[in-house]
Amino acid sequence: MNDFAWYTGYSPMEMEEVLKVNYMALTGADYFSMADTSMENAAGFITSILNYGFDNEIPWRLKNMDAIPDGYPLMMQCLKHRICVICGKHADIDHSPSVGMGNNRDHIDNRKYKFMALCREHHTLRHNKGLPWFMEFYHIKPVRLDEDTIVSLHLNSRKQLREYDEGSDTGAETD
Repeated sequence: MNDFAWYTGYSPMEMEEVLKVNYMALTGADYFSMADTSMENAAGFITSILNYGFDNEIPWRLKNMDAIPDGYPLMMQCLKHRICVICGKHADIDHSPSVGMGNNRDHIDNRKYKFMALCREHHTLRHNKGLPWFMEFYHIKPVRLDEDTIVSLHLNSRKQLREYDEGSDTGAETD
C-alpha cells in the first residue's frame, strides 16, 4: 500500500480506500474492513491490489520480488508484464528446458516448455549455474502456460499451434 501511495501521491489511507472501491467495483463486494472481513474476501482484495500494481506499472520498492505473498501467482504476472521474478527489472521470457543454439524460437511448439521471466543478469546466472541450482537457490519453478497465455505473450500464434497439432513435431519434450 505504501508503494502505491508513494507513487500516486495519495496517503496510505486514501490509497487503501481507492483500492477498496476498485475491488468492490470489480467484484460487487460490499464495503469491508480488513480487520473483520472473511479470509476469502481478504485474499481477493490482496490479489486485486497486486493485479492493479502490475497492470498500472506501479514500481515496487521491494528489495526482492519474493516479498510478495507466495499464494499469489507471481510468476504469471511477471511473465505477463515481463518483469524479472527475482529482482523486478525488465525481463525476457526464459524457456525450460533451454532452447538450444541453432533452434529458431519462432518455430517451436511452446506448449512443450515451461517458462519464467528473468532479467539478463538472472538469465545468465540460470544458464551458468544450471536450472536445478537456480530453482533451489531462488525457490522458484518455471510454469507451464496454457494456449491462450502462449498466444497472448506472442510465443506462438493460433495458426502455429494448429499446424503443430496437424502433425509437425517441432519443439522439445519436457516431462
